[in-house]
Amino acid sequence: MIKTLVEGFLLGLSTGSVCLATCTPIYLPWLISEDRNLRKSFGKILEISAGRFISYIIFGALAGYLGSNIKQMNRELFTGISYIFLTIFLLVNSFRTTRHDKKCLVPKWSSFSQSAFMLGLLTGINFCPSFLIALTNSFGLGGVLAGVLLFIGFFVGTTLFLIPLAFTGLLTAMPLLKKIARIASILIAVWFFYKGIVSLNHYYTEQKEIRDKVEIVLNDPSLKVSLVFLKTDSLLVQTLIDSLSEIYAEKPKIIQFDKGKYKVQRSGNEVNLIDSRIEIEGDTLAVHIIRINDLKNPHQILEFIRNYNFKVRKDKGLYWVM
Repeated sequence: MIKTLVEGFLLGLSTGSVCLATCTPIYLPWLISEDRNLRKSFGKILEISAGRFISYIIFGALAGYLGSNIKQMNRELFTGISYIFLTIFLLVNSFRTTRHDKKCLVPKWSSFSQSAFMLGLLTGINFCPSFLIALTNSFGLGGVLAGVLLFIGFFVGTTLFLIPLAFTGLLTAMPLLKKIARIASILIAVWFFYKGIVSLNHYYTEQKEIRDKVEIVLNDPSLKVSLVFLKTDSLLVQTLIDSLSEIYAEKPKIIQFDKGKYKVQRSGNEVNLIDSRIEIEGDTLAVHIIRINDLKNPHQILEFIRNYNFKVRKDKGLYWVM
């Protein structure tokens, strides 16, 4: 346990500068946007750290429990959503502080943007380089407790780099800096909105591609198989047919071919095993075809069928030469 905690702490120290470079453009404008003395600024840093701590604990537990099953697509989904929420948070805060300085009535619903804890929570879900390194390291630990301990150590190590930001409270006495901070906050919000949309769009595109594909499991007993071969190879093919009958519920369809071109036709859940010496015509892009170069080696064909699966688009066929 202590070893995992120390490893997380050292990891946080080694990547803390990267964490600081990633988070300072977010935290600094937010901290300067309102009047705060040094004590209040330290308090806000502690609140931000508390939010980050909760995020780290949650993801540390998930990483320890799920391991490498936290896929890249899921990371993009989490990142995209957190970026959009962070954008809303920054824009509302800029709107709220501007109205407050102008002595205008500030809507109550915007008060959530005052929460440094919420800011820490949102940035804690941010899959920045430092966070991803910690997440990757926690995959192989095995167990919720180990993942949590690594992230606790990582949190302590990276938080040390954020403490100096508390001194930005001394800058809030300068009105010009506050205005610049609000403009910077808006620009940063626009950037994170763009990044969030890109992440979500990529996630949606990947999901659509998965939905548009179908998996062909060659040793699926329900699969229908047509075997197209030359009449001169009848004896070789008969051996193959006997073996295929042990795999498939329905006996393979036998098509003996003599000369000319064989015209393929799509027939639902069917795979055509066709001798490579036979010329084919028709819409081969919409038919599942496996070209066989050597009928003299039925064992190799059976091994291929038992061990290979394919993913193809639903509107396209499979074409493979073995």
